[in-house]
This record gives sequence, C-alpha cells and structure tokens, in this order.
Amino acid sequence: MIDSMTYKRIFEDNPDGVLIFDQLEKMFHRETNIKQDCDGVVNAMILSESMGARKVIQHIITQINRAHGVSEDE
Repeated sequence: MIDSMTYKRIFEDNPDGVLIFDQLEKMFHRETNIKQDCDGVVNAMILSESMGARKVIQHIITQINRAHGVSEDE
C-alpha cells in the first residue's frame, strides 16, 4: 500500500508532480454543469461521472494532508 508521504513527495515536493496534479485538478475537480433540459437518467450519469473524477482528486488531497498531520475532520 502506498503511504501518504509518497503522495506528498510525488504531488507536492516534485515540481513535475505539482504540474501533473494542477492539470488533473483543472480537468477533473470542477463543478458539474447539468443542463436543465436533460432527463433524469442523463443528469444522474453526468453527476455520477463528475463525482467519481472529483473523488480521485480529493483522495490525493486527503493523502497529502495526512502527510502534513492534518486529520480528515479538519
């Protein structure tokens, strides 16, 4: 299992990792724009896909925070 310090080294301490994380965050950690005229099934699919992408970015942020001693409750 990869520990939180590995996430910190890769995505915070490494300049290339910082660039990669910034790009991933811009691509996948954004608000979901659901069109008013879409039916419920399409809205659910769009929302589900967006939430899944955001969850990956949030996982990386959580791991970096853990490496800094920040608890998930803070």
